[in-house]
Amino acid sequence: MQEFCNALFDALLDILPLGTDMDKVDPTPSKLHVQLPWMDEAKALLDRMLEQQPVLVRICAAKRMRDRAERNARRAGAATVTVDHVVSSRTALADGEPA
Repeated sequence: MQEFCNALFDALLDILPLGTDMDKVDPTPSKLHVQLPWMDEAKALLDRMLEQQPVLVRICAAKRMRDRAERNARRAGAATVTVDHVVSSRTALADGEPA
């Protein structure tokens, strides 16, 4: 039971940002942003990446990865989210950059 509680606590610490991290993040995009279409390959890659996440943090990870990939696509001026945008979002998040 103690190991389960420790794992849950570790998972919560991974998804709860520190106050200093929250200050570094761009403001939440307004709902005026139209969701970008995704290439099938990019969506499949995102799904495979999410399957590797623990169940308890999967929803949060999905939102962060989707938001980051779409932001990368918008900044690149792309009309659709591609595999490259998903890969770059995974790299950025793995390096500790805020979503």
